[in-house]
Amino acid sequence: MTLQDEGYHQKQLNRCRLVSHLFNKETSMSNATTTQENNIKLVQTFFDLLEKRDIFAITEIASPELVWHQPGKNRFSGSHRGLIEVGMMVAGMIAMTQDNLEITVEGPVTAENDLVRAKVTLTAEAKGLSLTRTGMDTFKVENGIIVEAWSESDNQSEIDNFWAEVSATPAAAPM
Repeated sequence: MTLQDEGYHQKQLNRCRLVSHLFNKETSMSNATTTQENNIKLVQTFFDLLEKRDIFAITEIASPELVWHQPGKNRFSGSHRGLIEVGMMVAGMIAMTQDNLEITVEGPVTAENDLVRAKVTLTAEAKGLSLTRTGMDTFKVENGIIVEAWSESDNQSEIDNFWAEVSATPAAAPM
């Protein structure tokens, strides 16, 4: 295929998108707004349940096949597949910080189609160390449940260092 052919096909594709958009604009706008509002509420509920440590209730709003992408180079990094694996990741963070881990949503949660984004701050303390993580969490919602999530952090190297030090530092002996 030549560049000229690619340009022609791209123009045709753009025309089809425009016609489809204009044809469906009126009905889809109201449906999309309702869906996006519901998706935002769902993600806000997720954070509320996480704050309450109500992991069981999270299973009601997330897919059993949930995939959570955690960035970095630490014990919690990687793509966690399934509610059990994602739950183990979260439980591991809570356990390592002895429940001194909080996630706060900063500002409005926004949605575009099936993706919902929330600016978050995570604070954690463990073994005399502290961490403040800022970043964005993005959720994909399908049929009213969360099916995938991506965490992005502004200070990933600090996060990696925190989890490495917490893992390597022996716990203080009880007095």
